Amino acid sequence: MMWIATCCAFLFTNMGFPTWQVIVAGGLVCGAYMAVMPSLVYEDVCEITQTREISIAHSGTFFYWIAGRVGKLFGDKSHSTEDMNIPEKMRFLRDWNVSLSLVMFAIYVIVSIICLVVKPEVVANAFGAGTNFVIGSINYALEFTMGIFILMAGVRLVVGEITPSFQGLSEKLVPNAVAGLDIPVVFPYYPTGVLVSFFVCTLAHLVAFVVNIAINRADPTFPVVLPSLIGSFYLGATYGCVANATGGRRGAILAAALVGFVSHFVPA
Repeated sequence: MMWIATCCAFLFTNMGFPTWQVIVAGGLVCGAYMAVMPSLVYEDVCEITQTREISIAHSGTFFYWIAGRVGKLFGDKSHSTEDMNIPEKMRFLRDWNVSLSLVMFAIYVIVSIICLVVKPEVVANAFGAGTNFVIGSINYALEFTMGIFILMAGVRLVVGEITPSFQGLSEKLVPNAVAGLDIPVVFPYYPTGVLVSFFVCTLAHLVAFVVNIAINRADPTFPVVLPSLIGSFYLGATYGCVANATGGRRGAILAAALVGFVSHFVPA
């Protein structure tokens, strides 16, 4: 909600609205968006959770809805990402924390090698002088995974404790209301899908970044948007979860790639 409110403030201020109109118009747009968009993806979230108790409320909800439509149009619902065959020797990858740590480690190492070739001082500034980039990559990968682990623990708390409390209140004030929660609430349902979609969305953002640079060289007035790894994780994982519910693993991969590519240009 804060992100939507901030965007509204920038937009309406640049349009020349006086302060009181910025506040009123921004509040109305923000409130309407955060009320309507969760209804748009409600059925998709019900398909994920197999309950009708929650939806997701996030600034990117419109894109999650698009991802669901992409999955439904091009995917095959009968083949989920969670059905992907993993060799017996690789069964440890089924553990969410192990898989995420390895994926993040690979990303850090690849980016570090590229930086060492192009601009070595970037690696030194990122990991600290005298720190080997491999050791630094391990540390950052584990820190990222630890943060996500804590986040998932919070999600389980919200679903298990806070949501029933909300329902008790809503029955008295707004009957049949549904709680709109943050996007990590859907991650535990498709852990493999989260990892696959995160990786695919990261690649899509990098490709979009290259295209963005090419457009900027042709038209210098077109801004260059820097890709965000955090955005690739949260947005890409949610694209995959919603699309997997409507179109299986093929839908999840296509949605993460297509919607991830397009969403890169939205800030521009």
